[in-house]
Amino acid sequence: YQRRVRGQASLLMVLDRRRLPAGMEVAPPSASPAMERAQTVTVDARIRMELNGETPAMMAHARERKQRDSDTSMDEQWTIDPSLASRDWFVLVISAIWMPLKVIPLVPMLVMVLLSVFPAWVYGRCQRAATDRLVRTWKFWVVCCTSQVLFTPCLVAVFVNLLLDYLVYYVVGICFTACTWRWKQCYTSHRALDPYRNGPSLLLNGADIFTCVVGQSHRHGFFGTAWNVTLMCLIMPWVKYWWNANPWVYDLEERYVQQISTSMADLAQLHSNHGANKHAVEHGICDTTRRIISRSKQFGFLRKSEDLWNFAPHYPYPPDDRRWAVGMQAGGSASAALKYTLLVHTTHAISDAGGSTEQFVLSNSVHSPVYRVMLWYSNPFHFLTGWVEASISNGGISQPNKWLGGEHPMWLVTARSPFLSARDSYTGSGMIDEFFDNWLPIFVHECRRLTHMDYEMLHNGCSVEQAYKALHPLGLG
Repeated sequence: YQRRVRGQASLLMVLDRRRLPAGMEVAPPSASPAMERAQTVTVDARIRMELNGETPAMMAHARERKQRDSDTSMDEQWTIDPSLASRDWFVLVISAIWMPLKVIPLVPMLVMVLLSVFPAWVYGRCQRAATDRLVRTWKFWVVCCTSQVLFTPCLVAVFVNLLLDYLVYYVVGICFTACTWRWKQCYTSHRALDPYRNGPSLLLNGADIFTCVVGQSHRHGFFGTAWNVTLMCLIMPWVKYWWNANPWVYDLEERYVQQISTSMADLAQLHSNHGANKHAVEHGICDTTRRIISRSKQFGFLRKSEDLWNFAPHYPYPPDDRRWAVGMQAGGSASAALKYTLLVHTTHAISDAGGSTEQFVLSNSVHSPVYRVMLWYSNPFHFLTGWVEASISNGGISQPNKWLGGEHPMWLVTARSPFLSARDSYTGSGMIDEFFDNWLPIFVHECRRLTHMDYEMLHNGCSVEQAYKALHPLGLG
């Protein structure tokens, strides 16, 4: 599937550049409606931070970084230090000793996770296709609480696994720092992590995680989601703290990487109403993005596509009392058993909870913000640490030809070692930069499919099935 989509790159470029009749072009506004919402201040800073899931340290760091980064439309210069390969080997040798032991609890944990995922999967089966959000009614809470009770034995195992990981991490890590006498560098590395400490609790937001599981189980199936969650619980804390954010072994600093897709201006043009609709980007691109990522239950044809992706983010809409919610990413190989889920904290630009739409945008090349995705250091269930945004780009200074492309800037705490920075590695900031360069065309292809289906249904009165068939002449079926 992915080879087929990448093979259509020439077609996508033609669609990006196609000329529509005069007057249908989407002119660059001074500020998009989405950006105006994000910049509108209606509550004080303390309430805004509660609504958005922010901390003072995080926001102070972001504002300082925004002043420093004048051009966020390209990666910052980053030099890999080959001399740090010896530290990579040390990290991998310790991992080769410790990680095989995690096979012991694998099957019991999988059974416990299967039991807890089953109610979520059944609840999702009871929802109609194309359910945007799960309303938290009494039925929702009954099923959610049932699932959480069933997950309790597994939760104990998760805490034991995490404590053992911490034990090995601190004992071996402190010994390494003592033997190499790098206390000053260790202190500096800890300070690089400070903006990303003390994020919102995962344990106190179990209903968010349940909502994520409902959505993912109807993207990757019942057993597939249970397997992914099991691997996340077992291996992700170690991969995060020992590999990617280890101040005891590595000299950590923040690295900026950026990915911008080809333009999706043609999708906004379909909704432009001959240039009269200033919300064309919001309706033609942003809403389509949310239907792929935030919708709780997809149409069947989209579920089949997402199940084949190497990365399938699901960021459910937040509850009514806040603008952020826990999200769940499914990553790893789509054709092998090494697939896992990851938990994130996502702030939704579309939300007006608490009467606020204010959302600080760190990137300077954003046309319309969609999501802020926080990878907190205090979150052991994502292997990276940093600040990530998903927005519609204006192309910025360096890539103006990508006007209205999808951008995915990341500010990640990492090290300059080959293991953590090389694009051909299997973890770290370099790997994730390479990965999204390959994944974004697939996502843009899906956005184009859905927007053209919308056009067929709204303007030609087609049913979902008829609109899907109409995509084949465009090469989007």
